[in-house]
Amino acid sequence: MRISDIARLCDCQLFLTKDTELHALCHDSRACTSSDAYFSFPGIHAHGDDFIPDALERGAALIVTSRRHEELEGKVSVIVTSDSIRRLYALSSYAFFNASSNLEIIAVTGTDGKTSTAYFIWQLLSMTGNKSGLVSTVYTDCGKGLEENKGGMTTPEAFIISQMMAASVNTGARFFVLEASSHALSEEYDRLAGLTFVASCYTRISSEHLDFHKTYDRYIDSKLNLARRTSGPVFAYADNKEIDRIKSIAGEHLVKLRQPQIICQAESGITFLYEGKEYSFPYPEDFALENAFEAACLVSAITQTPLDCLLSRLQDLRNPDGRMETVKSEKTERMLVIDFAHTPDAFDRLLSSFRKLYPARPFTALFGAPGGRDSSKRPHLGQVAGTYCHRAILSEDDWHGENPDEIMKQCASGIDNAECEVIMIQDRRDAIRKAIEESSDDEIIFFLGIGHQKTISRDSYSVVWNEKTVAEDELRRFEKDL
Repeated sequence: MRISDIARLCDCQLFLTKDTELHALCHDSRACTSSDAYFSFPGIHAHGDDFIPDALERGAALIVTSRRHEELEGKVSVIVTSDSIRRLYALSSYAFFNASSNLEIIAVTGTDGKTSTAYFIWQLLSMTGNKSGLVSTVYTDCGKGLEENKGGMTTPEAFIISQMMAASVNTGARFFVLEASSHALSEEYDRLAGLTFVASCYTRISSEHLDFHKTYDRYIDSKLNLARRTSGPVFAYADNKEIDRIKSIAGEHLVKLRQPQIICQAESGITFLYEGKEYSFPYPEDFALENAFEAACLVSAITQTPLDCLLSRLQDLRNPDGRMETVKSEKTERMLVIDFAHTPDAFDRLLSSFRKLYPARPFTALFGAPGGRDSSKRPHLGQVAGTYCHRAILSEDDWHGENPDEIMKQCASGIDNAECEVIMIQDRRDAIRKAIEESSDDEIIFFLGIGHQKTISRDSYSVVWNEKTVAEDELRRFEKDL
């Protein structure tokens, strides 16, 4: 890609010194090297223009900005655009690699269940012999096999996605499965600008990320951008909270689904009925089956595989790490459940599902809420926990500079069940230890909100963390002398 190629993608002024070939596109001045283009985004704490001198010192051949810098003209090529710099960055990224034109791209969005549904789609595609790339909160696959997502972002920046798509094409992938966050779909970030999806699906939607979107309507409108960019079928359950708004965009492309008919639900899994035939699913939670069924319907549509064949393979699916992982005691009936649930709706779906299976067993929920994020949901987390549990242990989640004690108090404020004991312990390991020590022999203890994450951000630093490993260690330590 040349500098002039980027200029043709947007309404802009081009101050050209030399129309050179570009080596890479950067939005972080520290990543710039010789012959790179530096895109200057406005950030939360600083403006990218502040780092133009650093980008130039490192060899940037092009500066893309929203403000004219006369002192740069004649020294380096500059694009000044009134369009969104982030959108132009995304358009340029996909044009740079041209990989998206060689892939059939599938996207999943929603509030809860995105990661599991994307992972199920990827697995089912593989089962049908279709090589696929994947980008999700937990995993990535660039055509060489599943790897842990170490980038920390559900939907990475466009240039990273472009590189992953190119790598997938080079290994013979036909499809690319993308978990699309509301941030990535928003006008502000628009990391997916320029992509068209052959199919998409919406998981359950509830309020989330209002710290960024400010209003629920803006949050939903960001989500609807996925339907706007889907050329093929758009899947959603008929009882999805936002089904009417999805239909208003997707129109005749919308495929309304209904939940499979469950005929047996046990700890070993679910037996369900579809068009008169029984199928098995290896997990007991009905919402997990809901995600898997939606994934099967989508894969059936885009690969022309009979749905019956895919439903028969649901029994072979595996959950992603940090989603409904269980640890069972070797000496008692205790069960530990590790799950990434971090919204009131996810809390309710998880706890209610387990309550159906275990109507008489005591429940403890250990959770917190991230700092610097939407604080309005915190009391509602407490309210749901208090509805199903006899004990709620409030502890840390990622602080992000906020006072963890205040976060715990806000979560506890929603617990209006006088029979639910409330305990606050800031240190997560101490809280896990307390939850196990205070539990009865048949208790089910839910560790919520951290899931697959490998760190806990406490203030200006992070600590290495593995929720499942810590829970296992504390359970074994407690039971050592039983």
